[in-house]
Amino acid sequence: MRPSNTWIGFALWGVYTFVSTLAYPLGRLWIHRRLRRGKEDPAFLKERFGCPSRERPQGPLLWIHCASVGEAMGVLGLVEDLLESRPSWTILLTTGTVTSARLLRKRFHPNSRVLHQMAPLDWVWCVWRFLTFWRPQGALIMEADLWPQMLGTLQHQKIPTFLINSQLSRKTYGRWRFLRPLFGFCTRGVERVFAVSQPQARLLRALGMAQVEVAGSLKWTTPPLPVVPETLARYQSLVAARRVLVAASTHPGEETFLLAVFKKLQKSHPSLLLVLVPRHPDRAPGVQTEAQEAGFQVVLDSVQRHTSVLQG
Repeated sequence: MRPSNTWIGFALWGVYTFVSTLAYPLGRLWIHRRLRRGKEDPAFLKERFGCPSRERPQGPLLWIHCASVGEAMGVLGLVEDLLESRPSWTILLTTGTVTSARLLRKRFHPNSRVLHQMAPLDWVWCVWRFLTFWRPQGALIMEADLWPQMLGTLQHQKIPTFLINSQLSRKTYGRWRFLRPLFGFCTRGVERVFAVSQPQARLLRALGMAQVEVAGSLKWTTPPLPVVPETLARYQSLVAARRVLVAASTHPGEETFLLAVFKKLQKSHPSLLLVLVPRHPDRAPGVQTEAQEAGFQVVLDSVQRHTSVLQG
């Protein structure tokens, strides 16, 4: 970064810190609203403020941060490789959603070398408390869940930081391009960036990032997820010999489009079955209502808090 941009970035980071601190009371109200909507879990709330719920194990610790379920599942192959190649290391995984927290805590035994904590909120005292307690030897940030206070504190504490599986949506790229000096200031301590593709690498370089390499997507290395044999057998019996169209991790508005397409496909494939899996399970009842109003028979199925909608 040029010296002038560095000072602008530092000033913007200071403004961000000042404004976010002033907005703390509103932030608390926002957290309580998320609690009422089920987007936060009271059991995890202290972790969101940087307070640990586990003891830090002895020895070196690597922090891997993921935004949600998709990113967390995508990093599991890397976690397995690290556990094998670094037998004395502990992996600390953080995510920002309740669904991902429950999934990871169920997957990893409490006494394993993989720990999960909720990601600290991006207030300076939350991030500082989190990093001071865990003292990671390094940090890997998955995809594009980049927060100014998180990056700034990692830099201040001289913790080696890497961006892995990096990719930016157009919306995220546009936001950071508008705040490019802030982005450059916050990421100047990042040692290396591993992008998923050449186009993504170009976007990251356009934001001023150096040391960008194309490494492909980690999600292709994800090991098969464990299944419950009884649950699998039940789904197989429901599907039988029918063809199945699965739309997973859907967002609001996408189901409307999918239902319209499905209605057309049924004319030539009358036995076709559509399985809709909303990205946020709490939306499933609303998706069910929309499908019923469109004239479909619907079965709402919830297995261990992971909800899917089957239509046919």
